[in-house]
Amino acid sequence: MSAFTFRALRCDDLPMLHEWLLRPHVRRWWLEPSTIAELRRDYLLDTESTTRAFIAIRDDRPVGFIQSYIVMGSGNGWWENETDPGARGIDQFLADEGDLGRHTGRAMITAFVDELFVDPQVTSVQTDPSPDNERAIRCYRAAGFETIGLVETPDGPALLMRVGRSSGQQRQRHLQRPSRDDRVRKASLQPNIDMPIDPTAIVIRVDDVRSPAVIELLQLHLRSVALHSPPESIHALDLDALRKPDITFWTAWQQERLLGCGALRALDGAHGEIKSMKTAPQHVRQGVAAALLGHIIDEARRRRYRRLSLETGSMEAFAPARALYARYGFEQCGPFADYVEDPYSIFMTMDLTRRADRR
Repeated sequence: MSAFTFRALRCDDLPMLHEWLLRPHVRRWWLEPSTIAELRRDYLLDTESTTRAFIAIRDDRPVGFIQSYIVMGSGNGWWENETDPGARGIDQFLADEGDLGRHTGRAMITAFVDELFVDPQVTSVQTDPSPDNERAIRCYRAAGFETIGLVETPDGPALLMRVGRSSGQQRQRHLQRPSRDDRVRKASLQPNIDMPIDPTAIVIRVDDVRSPAVIELLQLHLRSVALHSPPESIHALDLDALRKPDITFWTAWQQERLLGCGALRALDGAHGEIKSMKTAPQHVRQGVAAALLGHIIDEARRRRYRRLSLETGSMEAFAPARALYARYGFEQCGPFADYVEDPYSIFMTMDLTRRADRR
């Protein structure tokens, strides 16, 4: 079966989504569909909500809808006893009734859960189908979810089902069974994770953003950002933007293993911006981000910049990045360059005329 991709819901998707919600096989299990204006308010304009909505795409065809949310603090009577900030909830449906019973739902759920687990802060993923929705329950079980038990929700009785990070990884190995070509293609991005990284031996070099492994890491970065930010609050650069002359892009390596990447944008002769900081998932917390950040700071000083700034997310998923920047001397500031105030963004800056300790 072809791979799934997930595109953040856009305004021009709303008429299609509204029509999907009117289809009998969807309407049977979902609430009365909202108007297009209400869908826009709920999914695109509600800055207080942690729900992120996506269109699932396979073979360039929109095939379904899927959303994720932070379970703890959902409000309105939902999951009031949840204390794990890493728990995520999902809901989904397939748009075409003809796709039911063809393992399409299982594949879509599996791919989306794997995307969620890219974020190291995510500890578990849960869902709550109706106890009468036998098809959905079988689908979630096939995707690795375990039944926790019946629960009462504001929408009535539901069957709570959950998959944890470790069981999700086992499910991924079991379901994907990659071909030899897949293993060769991903070798540079997904090496043997039992081999530790030696921070003193990380090699950082200027990159032209052309190799398949680098492109895959950047696409992973874009998908990860889209899981946590609405479309209008996503400032990550695409591949073409990273090849522009005002950007210097670096990759970090240890022998043949791609560890991460980062970029420096020249805003003017005295001000630079950090972009596209991403560590390969299997190498987080091994000193890769610190090595890249230190390299970029040194380059900014070599260029005699007076200030180095960045934009990052305000959500919990970005807390480790914010902590790293703070350790290197970055402080929160207001919007700079072309940015504007945004509840999903945190702006940070560093005065390069004074030397900060790196801890």
